[in-house]
Amino acid sequence: TVDTANRTRDTHLRSELFETDKFPDVTIHGRKVVRTASHQADVTGDLTLHGVTHPIVLHVTLLERRKQPNGSEISRWRATGGNFNRRGFGLMWSRGVEAISGIGDEITLKIECEARE
Repeated sequence: TVDTANRTRDTHLRSELFETDKFPDVTIHGRKVVRTASHQADVTGDLTLHGVTHPIVLHVTLLERRKQPNGSEISRWRATGGNFNRRGFGLMWSRGVEAISGIGDEITLKIECEARE
């Protein structure tokens, strides 16, 4: 998702910048995991966004593990970092629009997820 705390802007970004109808998926293919602390690791991989792939590093933290009534375990994770320049992925408007919009070039990924074990 895109969340800038402004629904109108988010809708505009999804359709005009990210072109989610044409490029609905963002994928990260992990290549290397390096444990940095007891519940943290750096994951190096390839980010594919807007049909373009570039290397990326995410800082991943285990937030919680809990047992379910059926005996299975659920873990919650947060991944941050992965700062990249949007232009390298072809995420651009016209020069005129960009000149007056004040939109920045850097995008930071923030991912939160749950996994069943």
